[in-house]
Amino acid sequence: MDYEVGLSDFAQYDQNGNDAGDNLNFPYMLRFHPTGEISFPDTYVEFFTDQLMTIPEGSVLYQVFATDKPVELGGTETHIGDLVTDSEFTTSLWGDKHCFIRHQNYADDLEIHPEWAQYSIRYGSDDNNTRKSKCPFGFLQ
Repeated sequence: MDYEVGLSDFAQYDQNGNDAGDNLNFPYMLRFHPTGEISFPDTYVEFFTDQLMTIPEGSVLYQVFATDKPVELGGTETHIGDLVTDSEFTTSLWGDKHCFIRHQNYADDLEIHPEWAQYSIRYGSDDNNTRKSKCPFGFLQ
């Protein structure tokens, strides 16, 4: 089963590293809304890393919104913060070779909140009678 990226891992530990145990409180969905403060041309001008390095420190890249549960279950969206640069961008060979991001399977979230399943976009087969996405990579399982 392939789902969207899960969020429950974010809630496993508090800001001091204490395990939340079974008392996880995490959103159904995050939405990153670009502020429009930063933009680049649609056509090739220069290598993208050169463009990223022009973004100044303190730039607000995205407003971040969280939806607590599916809208069909009364969910509401709340602005929870902004994604702000705290330094200038730089390239890093170490980052290119050693920094990899692990994405959590959304099925983990649905194990905690099974009531969300029928309202969640599902990639791949439709064996749980959920809405199918038109994702071109949905066949990869």
